[in-house]
Amino acid sequence: MTARKDGTSWPSWVNVLILSDSPAESPVVLRIELEHDEPVLTAITVLRRPGKSLRSSAVRDAAVRRLTDQAVSALVEAGLVTDLLTRGEAGIEAVASIIYARMGQGGDPEMAATFDAELARRQSEATGNRRRTITAQLLEDVRSIYLKAEHAPTRAVAEQLHTSHRNATRWIAEARQRGLLTENKEDSE
Repeated sequence: MTARKDGTSWPSWVNVLILSDSPAESPVVLRIELEHDEPVLTAITVLRRPGKSLRSSAVRDAAVRRLTDQAVSALVEAGLVTDLLTRGEAGIEAVASIIYARMGQGGDPEMAATFDAELARRQSEATGNRRRTITAQLLEDVRSIYLKAEHAPTRAVAEQLHTSHRNATRWIAEARQRGLLTENKEDSE
């Protein structure tokens, strides 16, 4: 583990296996390395499901941003638990108490709430403070998704680009303003 400038613990690198709840989605391995005190995605490996061939759609559907945020969130939690465990017996008791409280089997709910609040703060700091830059490639992706959508094109853009409906609306407006979209589809569910 490496200590970051803010004192939190992080591994210098880690491979994270992400399995989807959907049997149609391929498992993905993300390699995340600590560079300049920040977690950086350095490699993505899409694994084929047993008995299936790996197609380009598996790579496209890997939802890289969502998976990266999930992996970084898991690393943040592991770092916070490691920070607690380095406190010796008191840290071990704290982690056990938090686990029991989460499972609804006793423990200290107040300690668990404090842990969860700190975890949320760290996860937000690690994953939530990024704003995607509007690039020509992003707007081309927005245009392509929008034009292919049979129903609710804004929702399709939001889902496929793993962003909020508000961002999708803003990106579609920007694509229109730049002349990439002239067609105006009805955005009904």
